[in-house]
Amino acid sequence: MPASPQHRYQSIRFEPEEGDRAYICTDPSAEDFRPDLTAAILNESHTGCGLELCSTDSLQEGESCLTRVGRLSPLRATVVWRRLDGERSALRVGLKYDK
Repeated sequence: MPASPQHRYQSIRFEPEEGDRAYICTDPSAEDFRPDLTAAILNESHTGCGLELCSTDSLQEGESCLTRVGRLSPLRATVVWRRLDGERSALRVGLKYDK
């Protein structure tokens, strides 16, 4: 029997609060958090998050960034996966928070 989608993750995922967004600064060496991308939050966990962006040219696998998800303070993260949704002209990414 295949694993259900909720069991494919290593951490428990949570639905975002209504209206919450993620803000991303693609310059991980920036002194101040100045986001240049905004994303919808697909899900959250204590180790990372899934996001959906309108920009399909940004955030390649392995890239570092700073992100503020919902009400959290900005965190350094790494892009661990990316998928293009051609029907919606959107990019979905998975970020893992750096320790």
